[in-house]
Amino acid sequence: MDIVLLVLDTQRADRLSCYGYERRTSPALDALAADGTRFAGATAPAQWTVPAHASIFTGLYPSQHTMHQMDSVLPRDLSTLAQRLSNAGYLTAGFSQNPLIGLVKNDLDRGFSRFESYHLLSNILLTTRLNRPDARPPARKRLEHSLRWLLAESVGYSTETPLRRLAPVLAPIWQRFLELQGRSKIDSTRKLLQAASRLLIEREGCRPEQPIFVFVNLMGAHVPYDPDRRLLQRFLPAGQLLQSNAALLRWANRLQIDVHNWIAQPLPPHRQQRLNAIYDAEVATQDAQVGAFLDRLQTAGRYDDTLLTVVADHGDHLGDKDRVNHAFGVYQALVHVPLIIRDPGRHSMRGCVRHDPVSTRRIFHTLLAAAGAASPKEEAFALTNPGGDGEPAADEGTVFSEGFPLEWAIGRLRAEKAHYVKETGQTQPVRAVREGRHKLIAGAGLRELYDLGEDGKEMEELQMVLPGRATELQQMLDDFVRRARPAAGAETRVEDDPRVLQQLRELGYLE
Repeated sequence: MDIVLLVLDTQRADRLSCYGYERRTSPALDALAADGTRFAGATAPAQWTVPAHASIFTGLYPSQHTMHQMDSVLPRDLSTLAQRLSNAGYLTAGFSQNPLIGLVKNDLDRGFSRFESYHLLSNILLTTRLNRPDARPPARKRLEHSLRWLLAESVGYSTETPLRRLAPVLAPIWQRFLELQGRSKIDSTRKLLQAASRLLIEREGCRPEQPIFVFVNLMGAHVPYDPDRRLLQRFLPAGQLLQSNAALLRWANRLQIDVHNWIAQPLPPHRQQRLNAIYDAEVATQDAQVGAFLDRLQTAGRYDDTLLTVVADHGDHLGDKDRVNHAFGVYQALVHVPLIIRDPGRHSMRGCVRHDPVSTRRIFHTLLAAAGAASPKEEAFALTNPGGDGEPAADEGTVFSEGFPLEWAIGRLRAEKAHYVKETGQTQPVRAVREGRHKLIAGAGLRELYDLGEDGKEMEELQMVLPGRATELQQMLDDFVRRARPAAGAETRVEDDPRVLQQLRELGYLE
């Protein structure tokens, strides 16, 4: 049996029709959910790409795998999902639109026998095999390094070099390049999914009867925004003129990429409506392409021989809690994610909805169990089995999320919002524990209790109403922090590579 793990980067659960959204954004995923199991209480262990993927790939929480920062490296002693499946006889292949997975030298591509990056900048300026041996002459490598540094500095990313004086001239050119990147996203998504389906169907490089594990990361819901124009027009408020879409998208992309907007950013209702429309159109655009991918598998007769897992690494703030982007916090907008599993070997799971809280870190255990490669302890944590999510001694239905602040973003925020950063404790980690319907958030100057059964958007804080419950959940969170020790081999930081820094800036990960 083949295994496909499809990660929808930055996809909120509450913007999919099968999760109750009133707009029809996801007919393909709705059909998949009806044919599989939908997990209504799926929770991401972290609020951004690197730690969330590391948890999916290792089955550990961020405090254990230690992948907290942009330049973190996966501890050398940890075995990844791809390594384990490769050892079990699978051909392992990755296809990613996010440069943080597969391009950055953080070892998240460990265990993949092949890994392909689908990103405009990587295809024009960068290699797609940065983690592999580079046979180019040292002189050529130094020249490429210098040219990429020159490009980064000249478009105004530095405030410390004379090249910043060129920014007024070159920044508009760079902005046009970013718009081109957004427009290329639809095309690169199509090419990526075609390549992934071609491997599953044609099985090039496979031994006879060898199963395949395919990991896919799609950035349809991530900036830069530029959805299908027909879908954007469908979701925009009535009266919005089509010719103004270009300016609208430029505004939304600047809002999401500029770190100074990320916190303390109340949006007027009309801007909130427009941002929602853009995001919804991106979701619908991506859903159509995922549907075409699933159709290809069905037409080729591979669909019923493939375990399909669709999940988001995290969500996104779209004005919720006066925030945009996903750098800070563990509110539901960031950690409540979609999770759908279609296991062709388990007919009893089709059309089911699981409402108990589960952590997406358990995808690691689930896929190993499906491949017959899980230990008895790992088998017990498979999502195809009932059971708890904490350590073996933890209560059933308890999940945790950890939001470690990004150091570079804090540094940039201090320049313009130092008072806010100090007052709200944004330099400290914030964590959440959910047991049953209740969720407690603590850290970074916060301590908030919510009843997610009645208040899924976390509008009414309940500490004063339920002080005993808040104390009980705080004890669970304290116990988790004491128990979640770093894995052996946790080490320092990845080497900065200008060939990748350009991509990260363009996606809003760096300034």
